[in-house]
Amino acid sequence: MRKAQKTIQYCPRCGMIVPEGSEFCPYCGCPLREFAFGEVVCPRCGESVPREYVYCPKCGYALRQVGRAPRLGERPKSITAASILFYVFGCLSMGMSIFGFIGYLFIATALTRGVEIMPALEFLKMPTQALLGLMLIALVWTFVLGGLEIVAGYYLWKASKSGGYLGLGLCVISLISEVLSLMFFGPLYPMVESFMVIINLLLIALILAGWRQLL
Repeated sequence: MRKAQKTIQYCPRCGMIVPEGSEFCPYCGCPLREFAFGEVVCPRCGESVPREYVYCPKCGYALRQVGRAPRLGERPKSITAASILFYVFGCLSMGMSIFGFIGYLFIATALTRGVEIMPALEFLKMPTQALLGLMLIALVWTFVLGGLEIVAGYYLWKASKSGGYLGLGLCVISLISEVLSLMFFGPLYPMVESFMVIINLLLIALILAGWRQLL
């Protein structure tokens, strides 16, 4: 008669092999019978594992390591693509806002000097200053969004769910902005606006495709 094969159990915190039936890990004291809300699927054995576990208790696979970004093979390809896109568009947004701020300073200085040289241009001062104020608000908004996009890209690269939430939020905000712009101002730059809508929808699809693998 064949003996029943013993199952090897791993500590989900430290990854050490523990005696079968143990309630606590003898090495780190982790409670082995503790269950948590929210689970991930181990990519090696397919076991459903509580989200905060570092190692799979069934096969010992390193699900994640604190303070280390997952290797490319551990991160879903869709999340990798979304992370890179957020990095690229975040850097572009911040760069454009910096160049725009330089242009803003040039126009503001030229207006002040022009009024000093030609007092007859005084009537242009108030409307131009109002437009410059709106321009400054738009530049600051673009700069902040660019920074948040880089943050989203960083956390997505680490396969963190925080990056997923932030990325989805930024995409929704961008889509709402595009809709409001079309409602109030019409299609100013149809090709650019269509491109941004497609990019945002693509980012949403990429994040949702890899959502289950985010930690």
